[in-house]
Amino acid sequence: MQAMGGGHAPSPIVDKIEHLANQMPVVLCSRAPGGEVFENTYGYAGSEKDLLRRDLISGGIMNSLKARILLLLCLAENAGSTRTHFSSYVEHISLHCET
Repeated sequence: MQAMGGGHAPSPIVDKIEHLANQMPVVLCSRAPGGEVFENTYGYAGSEKDLLRRDLISGGIMNSLKARILLLLCLAENAGSTRTHFSSYVEHISLHCET
């Protein structure tokens, strides 16, 4: 999901996003050209903190196109939790990329 700013969505659509996240992996990415998804800044309905609490997966520093490819690779691996694999890859990428 491509969110505004540091990972925010309009509050009227939050329940629909949560419904999707309960059915399939949904990655939260910022549509801003640079930067990363915040994880612990704001707490209102639709904030990054709220969306991550609703089981979205943080895309970290990746844009939505890169996150989509990584998610497809994690799903194709079919080895355990997609969320865990995706998050560990994002952490690894973040450590080895200059921002």
